[in-house]
Amino acid sequence: MNLDFASSYNLADGPFTMISDFVEISDCPTMKERGQVFHSSCPQGIFLLPDNFETAKPDEALRYPPDTPTLRKILLTAGVPLGEFSESPKPTYVVNRSAAWIAPVLFIPAMILISNPAIVSIALNVVSNYITDALKGLSGPKHIKFEVVIERKGGRTYKRIKYNGDPEDIPELSDLIKKLADE
Repeated sequence: MNLDFASSYNLADGPFTMISDFVEISDCPTMKERGQVFHSSCPQGIFLLPDNFETAKPDEALRYPPDTPTLRKILLTAGVPLGEFSESPKPTYVVNRSAAWIAPVLFIPAMILISNPAIVSIALNVVSNYITDALKGLSGPKHIKFEVVIERKGGRTYKRIKYNGDPEDIPELSDLIKKLADE
């Protein structure tokens, strides 16, 4: 399916925008503060964020979807640089009891968008392929929940994209991510 999410988005739409039945965009004001709490390494890398990133205390375990370690290995194998939280307790993996497959949240720093924008497309394709393969054999429509948080160029503001839909359409978010980063 060729979805054009980027042309549907308008900055004047405000801090929360539903641009399609599949994509919702909102401001993400807590990213800078939370990044300082969980010190990070590899600022030029994409991060796989835990489910409780916005609420966890520094000594609290970070909770990830169960497929996170496998997705991390596949992204690294594809040449996608990944950042890590250097001073956090050992991560835990939470079992999903939803009918939808839930992917870890991707955080894309502005430095990646400036220095290597092609890596965003590679990462989205890897995620899409991994989820599509993971859901093979299931009957009925494939439904996933996937979020991307983007540090806009200039590093002062952040946008969150929530995607609910078919995993094969995840790569279509690439143009929207680039458009949001350039605003």
